Amino acid sequence: MLNDYTEHLNVKLEIDELEIGFVNVVGKGSNSVVHKANFKQKDTEKNAVEVAVKIPISFKKEDIDLFKLELDAYVRIGSHPHIITFYGWILHQNVPAIVLELATENLLLYVRSFHKKQQFSTSNFISILLQLSQALKHVAALNIIHRDVACRNILMITKDHVKISDFGLCCKCNENETYYAASRKKLPLKWLSIEALTQKKFSEKSDVWAFGILCYEMFSFGIEPYSTFSNVEMLEFLQSGKRLLIPKNTPESISSIMTDCWNENPNDRPTFAILEQRIMKILEGESAKYGYVTVTESAD
Repeated sequence: MLNDYTEHLNVKLEIDELEIGFVNVVGKGSNSVVHKANFKQKDTEKNAVEVAVKIPISFKKEDIDLFKLELDAYVRIGSHPHIITFYGWILHQNVPAIVLELATENLLLYVRSFHKKQQFSTSNFISILLQLSQALKHVAALNIIHRDVACRNILMITKDHVKISDFGLCCKCNENETYYAASRKKLPLKWLSIEALTQKKFSEKSDVWAFGILCYEMFSFGIEPYSTFSNVEMLEFLQSGKRLLIPKNTPESISSIMTDCWNENPNDRPTFAILEQRIMKILEGESAKYGYVTVTESAD
């Protein structure tokens, strides 16, 4: 089965494993292990670059399907300043692995660092949201649904430059720009929209809902959403029309965006193109007043 799959991988994107020097393991998820490595292209004078090599833990049929979706997504997305760079794939110990740009800190760790600080820059946070809206607008235009938009999957290149990563749960929309999940993949329940939870229905607008949860994570400095709720309690809470409390450090303009992202009807939520325009205007206003605020106690 594995050999049948590798035959269909784009050979132009294959990297010779001899060009990859593995260093150490830097992360492990439910489906894959991530290694830090050095990538030195043969027949070139370019210096080696540090990369992340994502290797599947198992390779059953469902794992093959997930790997193919992720690989195809990176190929379709191409180059974008706020999406992690895709270099290609290698065959490591007879298992295909994805080679990506290396970034060791994620947005969740970054925002949690502000628990111990007296001030944070709203301009910095809003700039990050603008970058993410631009990246997700690009993804949505390709009819790709990320399905795991969360702070843990946003990588920090610098404190002012972020990139979206981890397209391992992504899927393609149909002609109606909607995807209905048929398989039992491990999805991030607390970031899922109501229609995703109840109907397994995914679209750009379900990613928009998750973007609102990401805003909550940022301005609460990394508090897990619905941290005291069971999955059943969370669904009942949402279906009753209730939503997460807006963190105290959130600017009113961002609070409005979060509320709009959590509209029950997907058609009432903004697109990422609209979010980009709204956040751009907010950032212009924050930059004019320097955008620093004193940290207050976060929402529970």
